[in-house]
Amino acid sequence: MKMTRFFMKAKIAITLRWALICFVLLLMLTSCFKESYEDDDYVEYYEEINAARAIGVKSNGKIIVAGYISRKEEPTNTMILAQYLENGDLDTSFGDKGIVYLNSESEDPGFSSSKILITEDNKIILSENFKKGNRNTLVSKYNSDGSPDLTFGTNGRVKYLSVGFTHMQLAKNGNILLSGTKYSSKDSFCIVQLTPEGEVDTAFHSGKLLTIGFSAYNAYCANILVQEDNKIMLTGYTDEDKSILPMARIHSDGSLDSTFHQDGQVLADIFYDYWGTFGVRQKGNGKYLLTGMGNLGVVIRVQINQDGSLDSNFGNQGIETKDYSFGSIVRNYYVEYLNNGNTIIAGNAFYHTQDIVIIGLLPSGMLDTGFGSSGWNVKDFSGENDDLNSIAFQDDGKILLAGEAVIFDYSDGSISVFFIIRYNQDGSQDLSFGKNGVVLTNI
Repeated sequence: MKMTRFFMKAKIAITLRWALICFVLLLMLTSCFKESYEDDDYVEYYEEINAARAIGVKSNGKIIVAGYISRKEEPTNTMILAQYLENGDLDTSFGDKGIVYLNSESEDPGFSSSKILITEDNKIILSENFKKGNRNTLVSKYNSDGSPDLTFGTNGRVKYLSVGFTHMQLAKNGNILLSGTKYSSKDSFCIVQLTPEGEVDTAFHSGKLLTIGFSAYNAYCANILVQEDNKIMLTGYTDEDKSILPMARIHSDGSLDSTFHQDGQVLADIFYDYWGTFGVRQKGNGKYLLTGMGNLGVVIRVQINQDGSLDSNFGNQGIETKDYSFGSIVRNYYVEYLNNGNTIIAGNAFYHTQDIVIIGLLPSGMLDTGFGSSGWNVKDFSGENDDLNSIAFQDDGKILLAGEAVIFDYSDGSISVFFIIRYNQDGSQDLSFGKNGVVLTNI
């Protein structure tokens, strides 16, 4: 019996000793994390934030980011604007130490998406596609210092109900084009034009919302291109068939262009499932080049004639696929065309977690091996799921990506901060920006 008690006491002592060792190790790991992130310039701590939703660049080189924050002690859906200097520091001359707090309309900030336009006089136009019962859109305008532009709409704001505008583009006359999806029994493309003062432009579709339906398909508008001749090209996707590519072209007055497949709209079957939306540009010969992503690193390019038909002289009857075996599906991506004919694709790649990927393509569609690491780069912040939400380009050609990075803190669990990455034109991270090309901000 005494021997049994001795072994029991020894076992308890050993257990307590190991528990103490584990506790000390945990404190050391927590200390290391805080030293790496809290005591470093890599993360600027203010309050708590969910995600950066949109990014834009002013003519003076300053960077504007729109995002959502929520606080643990008092959950709110607060939207903010943050302004950064060219080196990645918050611009303390903007708002409250670089931050302007806005009124959010959304019941679910995880659903919301935003777009930013910067006018010639550096005013900020912000659209928020939010959920409050239905999907709705709020458009607001701010002066360069972040104060509301009260000359725009009602107290600086214009609201659309049951319409999800996902893209904004400035027309050549300074008007604001809003394109997206009208949600109803059969979802359809929609577009409206506002004046710089936020009034509905009565010269565009008689001041009414233009909706474009596609027969039996639910169609979701995801891209807008304003051509040199002021015609407007809309592209999107359907939820019934991932190989169907809906497109529409309209005149600058909001009427459908009958020279584009007779009725101004096309449902093109590209015979290959794609994930996300196609970026579109008009080439010098007037033809349209659309670029998107398929399964596991397949780049899909489609060329459309001016009349809306597939260009049979391009690829295989107008469709070209190249499998680069990125090893992951790339979703929620953005496609941007450069002046030299190259293409940038940036999105979310699914490896062991969701990471950020950026890809460079030559005009031929081949990987640009001089971009990044043999044509592409992957960014994983801390082994958690990260989410890209916006892309912008500086006048010097540098590339800005913004979104949400999840950082694991041993004391608080996972915390969500928003990130900005700046890449040089060759796909390398710009070491003069933030820390090694990255800024993480927890507001």
